Amino acid sequence: MIEGTATNVFSDGDGLTIETENKTFQAKHVLVTTGALTDLADTIGLKLVPGKEPRIKKVIEIDKDGKTNKEGIWAAGTVAGVSVHTIVTSGNGAESQLISLVN
Repeated sequence: MIEGTATNVFSDGDGLTIETENKTFQAKHVLVTTGALTDLADTIGLKLVPGKEPRIKKVIEIDKDGKTNKEGIWAAGTVAGVSVHTIVTSGNGAESQLISLVN
């Protein structure tokens, strides 16, 4: 298990680079599941829209498959505007991950 906070995600031509506080990773897909926190999404240029749940100010705009406005980046759960209830967000996360693998 890798512990750390992602500080940046960007396209590098061959995929995506994820920078953390002390390490860098390469990926073809990234699934953003940061609860109600949108700081990383804002930093990496994901489109944010007003949230619809109580106390959720902003969420990442996604399409029906969970894709964001950045190629290779999906979002799921509360940060993507899904209900704050754990059972709903966990199911949404699983669905979005499966869709990203198929694409």
